[in-house]
Amino acid sequence: MSDANMPSCLDKFDVMMPPYLRIADALRDDIRNLPIGERLPGEPALAARWGVARATVGKAVSKLVDEGLLVRRQGAGTFVSEPPLKRQPQSLSSFSQSVAREGGRAGQVLIAAHASRTARVQGTTGGAAGFVLERLRTVDGEPIAFFSSVLPLWVVDRAGLDLRVLSDDAFSLYARLSLMGLSPTRAEETAMARLANTREARLLALRRPAAVMDIRRRTYGPDDELLEVVDAVYAGDRYQFATQWAQEPGTGETIDAH
Repeated sequence: MSDANMPSCLDKFDVMMPPYLRIADALRDDIRNLPIGERLPGEPALAARWGVARATVGKAVSKLVDEGLLVRRQGAGTFVSEPPLKRQPQSLSSFSQSVAREGGRAGQVLIAAHASRTARVQGTTGGAAGFVLERLRTVDGEPIAFFSSVLPLWVVDRAGLDLRVLSDDAFSLYARLSLMGLSPTRAEETAMARLANTREARLLALRRPAAVMDIRRRTYGPDDELLEVVDAVYAGDRYQFATQWAQEPGTGETIDAH
């Protein structure tokens, strides 16, 4: 982005709005027309252009980083980022399906895959011993999420989840389960925002402190059998949780619109 494309003052904006928000709004409009990966001018240059303190520009840029529109790369600058991955919570779809819907290419890096006596599958009879599956999920080669799953051993056997299958870069657990007659039929999940721990920050290439979205899901298949318990940790600046709600006519009750 050249300085020639940047407004030189804030006069046309709402004077009641804090300067950093006015700058953020202007930058937001500008970067929507820029290609992904475009580098923004440095904060000193932006501050001079807007006639404000560098700290004010830094606050505006930080807001857009938090929104997932920009990404800071240490020692390189600030760049227009990939649009965040969007997922509709009402649809029971896999990570790979969600990425494909957004026009991306889903991938994975296998971190761990082994049976464990200590990893119990809560919700199964007696809390059966489970199979630990840890994967780093990527979009177009960039790390987006870390999945830590526990599966009942019978699911692993029936689905033929050996190391050859699990190591495939394009592996999709839901697709494999469906192929082997174990199509997921429903799921229960909770979501919470928190700070990344040291391991998560390293795997997701985050600079601590960094926010993540932690999605915990229990997936069920035919005959309501538990198939998987997963803790999916998404980089906060690369994930968007989208939903719509509507008022049901004549009842006063709110229902989802999907």
